[in-house]
Order: sequence, then C-alpha cells, then structure tokens
Amino acid sequence: LATGFNQARGEILVTLDSDSIIAPDAARHLVAPFADPRVGATTARVRVYNKTENLLTRMLAVRYVMAFEFFRASTSVFKTVMCCSGVLSAYRRKVVARFQDSWLRQEFLGQTCTYGDDRALTNFILREGYHTVYQRTAEVQTLAPATLQKLARMLTRWHKSFIRESIVFSTFMLTRYRDRYRIPAVFDFLLTTTLIPLQFYITLYSVYHIFVDPVLILRFLALIVIMGATYMLFYIRFERNTDFVYGVLYSFLHVFFLMWTVPYAVLTFKNNSWLTR
Repeated sequence: LATGFNQARGEILVTLDSDSIIAPDAARHLVAPFADPRVGATTARVRVYNKTENLLTRMLAVRYVMAFEFFRASTSVFKTVMCCSGVLSAYRRKVVARFQDSWLRQEFLGQTCTYGDDRALTNFILREGYHTVYQRTAEVQTLAPATLQKLARMLTRWHKSFIRESIVFSTFMLTRYRDRYRIPAVFDFLLTTTLIPLQFYITLYSVYHIFVDPVLILRFLALIVIMGATYMLFYIRFERNTDFVYGVLYSFLHVFFLMWTVPYAVLTFKNNSWLTR
C-alpha cells in the first residue's frame, strides 16, 4: 500500500482488496464526499460475492449488510467511521502524506503492526482532524470465508486490530483533535467497548443458571432468538427480503462458536501472524 501511495499521482488514494470486485461506478461515488474539504477518508458498501456458496456465506452476507448499512452508516452521521474497510476505501493523499511513515512503521507494545492497516489508517486520518464517512452508493463485492476455521481466523485478526486501535483512539479522543463531532464519537466508543464485556457476562450468567436448572436452556435459546430477531428489524428495513432468517441463525453461531475468538485474540495478542484465510 505504501509503495502504491508513493507512486500515485492523484489527489485521492483508493485501496481495493485483491479478492473483491468493484462496481463500474463505485470509484466515482466513493470520491464524491471529498468535495467537502473536511473529509479525509470514505469507505464503500460491501456485499458478499459468494453469498450462495453455503449456509455460512449466506449468514455472513446478512452480517456484512448490518456491518455497513447499520454500524458504519450510523457512525457516519457524526463523521467518525472507525474503520474505512480495506475492501474499498479512499483517502485524501495530502493527509496520508503527513503520517505515512509513522503508519508504515507503527508499533504497539514493542512490536511492529502487521495487520489492521485499514483501521490504523482511519485512526491516523481522524487524529489529523478530518472526517471519515460511509458512502452507500459506492458498492463492492468481496469473498467471505466459507468455513468456520477461516472465519475464526479472520475474526481473530479483526479483534486484535479493534483492541489495538481502540486503545490508540482512546489516547486522543478527549483532546481537541477536531472542532466538531467529538462528543458523539466518545459516546459511541464507550458504548461499543462496554457492550463487549456485557455480552460475555450475560452469556456466562445464563450458562451458569442452565446448569442449576436445565429447563432454563429454553429461555436462553429464546433470548438469543428475540435479540437476533430484534437486530434483524434493521436488516428488513434495509433489504426487504427473507434473508433476515440467516441473520437470526448467525446469532446462534456467534454465541456458541464465535465468541471465543475475542478472548483468544486477547491471549494471542502478541502473535503478529496475519492469520491469512
């Protein structure tokens, strides 16, 4: 990426994952927000290319929709998308030039950072005082993991970069790094970081009581369905199709098979392996 940045001649730098297919008009839409001089980076709407490959990719297709149409769209309201996805994003070149060397040689806990380059780029853009936004009309399709093993590896890598860059963001989020939208960004950060341990508490609390009274497992399963279905109300609003069922199924997958990737990411944090899919 740094080599490409150095050889680029345009005012806007666009990054695209090698396993992704960009829509013909995506680049034109992606650069549109840069008409505002305060915008430092934009990120596109990501869809799953291999959606119909198996049940897992169908579930991930719903998950990706929510990750962009809900989470990134909501944070874009206050111009603080925390991760401009490496799948397809654009950056203002003159801003990147200010910190490119620091980003390229970024270290954390005494180790060179080898993953999470997109989230780190976004953090540097924010720290420079610029806005990061989500551009819904710029669409790209990407390959999603088709096995649980590959998904677990990807999520572990994502969790590690989330932890690292959240700590980095916390070091400047209370400063006057920009004029507007600082308070909503802090609120979103605190809400996100609080929900993670909360979901573990709820799950472990429920599992403990299931051993005390096995009948409670039905309530636990019902709770997962209710929470997943409530979450999917947003998906139905965006997509208006029956694929939301796969989103509810993903809730079970997350609770029973994927939650462990968070503590595993913490325990193996100093392992700088990229965990390629």
